[in-house]
This record gives sequence, C-alpha cells and structure tokens, in this order.
Amino acid sequence: MEVREIRLEGRLGSDSLPVWVRHRAGLLNLSGWLDRADAETIYNTARGFLDGGDPVRALELYNEIQARFPFTEFATQAELESITAHYRSGTYEAALADADRFIKQHPRHPNIDYVYYLRGITNYNRTENTIDSILSSSGTKRDPTNLRQAFTDFNLLVQNYPDSIFNKD
Repeated sequence: MEVREIRLEGRLGSDSLPVWVRHRAGLLNLSGWLDRADAETIYNTARGFLDGGDPVRALELYNEIQARFPFTEFATQAELESITAHYRSGTYEAALADADRFIKQHPRHPNIDYVYYLRGITNYNRTENTIDSILSSSGTKRDPTNLRQAFTDFNLLVQNYPDSIFNKD
C-alpha cells in the first residue's frame, strides 16, 4: 500500500489527525510508521482502532506493544484491552485465554474485576453463538456448560469484588 499525502487547508494538517484516522483514510501506511513509534503512540493508536470498531487492527498493535515494550504500563494495559478486542471480534476462545493469563499474571491489578466480568460475558456469548444453539429450536437441547462457567465467573466477581461497578449487570 502506497502512502498518499494530502494537504489540508487551515490549522488542521494531516499530521495533527490521530494515526488510526490517517490510516483509515488511506493517509498512512502503518508498517513504516510502526518502526518509529513509541509505546504510548502505538497504544493510543490501538485504542483508537478499538474504539473505532476495528478490534482486529487493535489486536495487531496491542501485540506489537507487548513484544517491543514488555515491561511498561502500556504492555499491561495492552494485555487487558486485548481481552476486550478478542471479545469484540468474536474470538471468544482467545479472549478467555487472555483473561486467564491476565488473572494469573496480574491478580492484584486495579481492574481485575473487569477481567472476571469479561470472562462471564464471553462464556455467556459462547453459549449464544454455538452451532447447536443456533440450530436448536428448543432451549432444552442446549449444552449448559458455558452458561455454568459464566455463572461461576459472575459469582466470583460478586463474591470477591462486592463494590465493583460490574456487579449491577
């Protein structure tokens, strides 16, 4: 992909736009930019992709942060947001694997309650999207395994983090 340069009139130049906006508009090739970017810039770009509805592109950048800047606060945040990105992209098994890894590596993280919440939501949605549940006209034939795991996840959340904002859900 060739980088196209445009000139915007007035005070707003193409360089003042966020990286993820410039990339989406075809103004920036991420591969060349990525080599020169620092952890904060890559993180902000990944977050822009996640918030902008492109979790797959966000995951690529979160992985880059974790590989190039492993002992930074941005790497930890990238690990956390990768769970959300996998969930939003529908890769539920990867979301659960990332959540389990995060819980083991960061058991005292201030947002660990969010990870348990995501585990519960992910397990619940795994039940909703299985082939058997889609083809089955009766709920009695559905496998309750994922629902049981979701219940366990939500139960851990409520018992271990009673003041969590996620308990309301």
